[in-house]
Amino acid sequence: MKENVSEERGKMEEKQYDYKKKTIERKYASIYIDNYEGFGWKLKSISYHKNQFDSEIVTLKFRRRTQIPNKLELSELQLKFEMKMQEISRMNKTKNFLARAVAYVIGIAGTVLLLGSILTFILSFGAATLSLAAVGLTSWIVAYPSYVNVRRRKTVEFSPLITQRFKEINRLKKNAGYLL
Repeated sequence: MKENVSEERGKMEEKQYDYKKKTIERKYASIYIDNYEGFGWKLKSISYHKNQFDSEIVTLKFRRRTQIPNKLELSELQLKFEMKMQEISRMNKTKNFLARAVAYVIGIAGTVLLLGSILTFILSFGAATLSLAAVGLTSWIVAYPSYVNVRRRKTVEFSPLITQRFKEINRLKKNAGYLL
């Protein structure tokens, strides 16, 4: 008898609330929590885990009353917020990807040149051996500063765009506050 009552209570609670589960990078968790609360969601739980690339991932679970006023408008604002956050995440990944790609290409070129110097040494081409080894080692040394330089330039390029997206997110949250 008690089980039936608790089951019915659980079903009634499910009907009274909408539930949302969002898995994101940990660095964005506070932004999602703050903004989802602005759309009427209440945080129920947080779980931390790592994905296959060893980046920290957070699963946020929210709930919101089903009969919330202006639910449709809030959902539209929430969708716009999620799109802005995806843009921010994409821009951050892009600036890191391009910097890494440049560093990897320079490092691999240095490795190929060093292999060429070993081959020329084996075949007894003395002057070519030293020049290939020097250029290969220089490529290895230049790879990291190139990474830093490209990342800095991309950060300067994307920072105003990211700041603009955050301002747009703040406007969305403010508009959602008027609807609640």
